[in-house]
Amino acid sequence: MAAVTKPGTRIFLYAFVVLVLVTMLFPFYWIVNMSLQTSNQLYNIPPHFRPPQPTLENFRSVLLEERGLMKFYEAVFNTLIVAGICMAICVALGSVTGYALARLNFKWGLWFLFVLIGTQMMPPLVDLIPLYIIFSRILKLVDTKAALVIGYTGWLLPISVWILYGYFQTIPKDLETAARIDGCTRLQALFRVVMPLSAPGIAATAIYVFISSTNEFLFAMIFTSTRRSITIPVALSDMIGKYQIRYGDMTAGAVIAAALPVILALIFQKYLVQSLTAGG
Repeated sequence: MAAVTKPGTRIFLYAFVVLVLVTMLFPFYWIVNMSLQTSNQLYNIPPHFRPPQPTLENFRSVLLEERGLMKFYEAVFNTLIVAGICMAICVALGSVTGYALARLNFKWGLWFLFVLIGTQMMPPLVDLIPLYIIFSRILKLVDTKAALVIGYTGWLLPISVWILYGYFQTIPKDLETAARIDGCTRLQALFRVVMPLSAPGIAATAIYVFISSTNEFLFAMIFTSTRRSITIPVALSDMIGKYQIRYGDMTAGAVIAAALPVILALIFQKYLVQSLTAGG
């Protein structure tokens, strides 16, 4: 401990932290920097490390002008619907399933957990062909938001169960026992005692599911093709043309896409602090 407090060691640690922060944050800064420059400025050599004349023209163009068969805000709307529904389903089912596995000692419960996590070891590419056949020939869901919701939920629900299962195990059983003594049923104890104390774990699961659903590209590219279902990653890829890459529109769209999970994290941060304070 004494070595850590030496001035030379502290300077080294601070320099290392600053270097890591710069390395991690510089790509985000560069995207914002490019989104505030005109098309002519983006091709200047050497590049501008700050916008000479900052402009919001790229944001206006990407949000209001129609590109191909759709407008970018339609992709944002589709993404929010798909990610929001997936988040609600995964949190609801993951909470109940994780609580049952953490509190009810039934036979084969541990094996069921390993089977769940084992599904995450299968590459997503393996599922694409059978899922496409099912969605196209049987369910008729190709090019719909429902196909994305089903696919993303099946992919993210197992890991949601694991996250919440681990968090429920950290909550003392004595709290539930006291609630049961006061007359609560097991479900009432879950929703009135366990769930409020599990707000940090639920928020972390919700953010993870939302970010994963928002950023997924391969599944969305194969199962969507029109403006009624295309999501943000696919819309951004459409900005790469045969003869031109619209860097301004692409970076402006990337800034908008990155802002969505940040806003969600800020919203959940309020509830995280409240739940931790209440638990204390």
